[in-house]
Amino acid sequence: MKYKKIIITFILSIFICPSIVSANIICNDGTMSKTCTSCTKGCCSGHKGCTNNPVIKKTSNKKSNKKSNKVSNKKSNKKSNKVSNKTSNTNILNNSVVKVLPKSKDALLKELTLNGEKINISDTIEYSTNKDEVVITAVANHKNATVKYETPFKVKEGLNTTKINVIAEDKVTKKDYTININRLSDNVGIKVYVNDIDVVFNDYISDIVRLDSYTDEIYIRYELEDEKSKVNLDYDKVLDTSEKQIKFEVVAESGKTQEYVINIKKDEPEEVIETKKNSLIVRVFEFILKILKLFRK
Repeated sequence: MKYKKIIITFILSIFICPSIVSANIICNDGTMSKTCTSCTKGCCSGHKGCTNNPVIKKTSNKKSNKKSNKVSNKKSNKKSNKVSNKTSNTNILNNSVVKVLPKSKDALLKELTLNGEKINISDTIEYSTNKDEVVITAVANHKNATVKYETPFKVKEGLNTTKINVIAEDKVTKKDYTININRLSDNVGIKVYVNDIDVVFNDYISDIVRLDSYTDEIYIRYELEDEKSKVNLDYDKVLDTSEKQIKFEVVAESGKTQEYVINIKKDEPEEVIETKKNSLIVRVFEFILKILKLFRK
């Protein structure tokens, strides 16, 4: 009977506590010793002694689970930390490589040429030309800035204004440059008076200007069609011959030049004319006489 109790207790311990370790002994009355792990003197006193019967001690599943969970959590945390650190390191690496720089606010011009001529850059630019259009080339100071302007820019005589717009890389900062283009005049027109006689020109050569026989000096005055043009006029005022030719030049604002020619003729005195008339009559009469003499023969 005693051994049956021991065996039953042992079998129950196995089924109840799958996880087992060697522990305190079982006394002969079937109870478990609280202090003895082997049958020695004094063990199981009051419990009919002991016979070194081993007992299966229940190991707490709860503790085992806790320990397992702790190990599992620890491993999981380590793995998670490794992944997290790896991701963090990757982000740091990526940030160092794909660093986004602030966009430039530079909206200045680096270079400007007008009709191939390099121009000093300022907010307002003054330029003069005798051409009907201006080819503009503008380069921004920053490579990613945008430059807008009209080229070629058509111009007419007088003041013409155009603008260059520069937009910085940030698309917010902007700057405008103003170009005042003065289209120089080609006008070489002129009105000329010789001794108050209006001179008529055909292809810049005048009709004959007739002056009285008693005229000894020439006086020329003129009116320019364009006040910005100039006249190069140098002539001898003395009229000591019956015919005279005077040349002069008009220079337009643009630099264009045009030569003019004035033809002057001085009338003969009346007495000279009369003398010539009389001389002609005499000659005609002499001719008639000669013819009559021929008929008489």
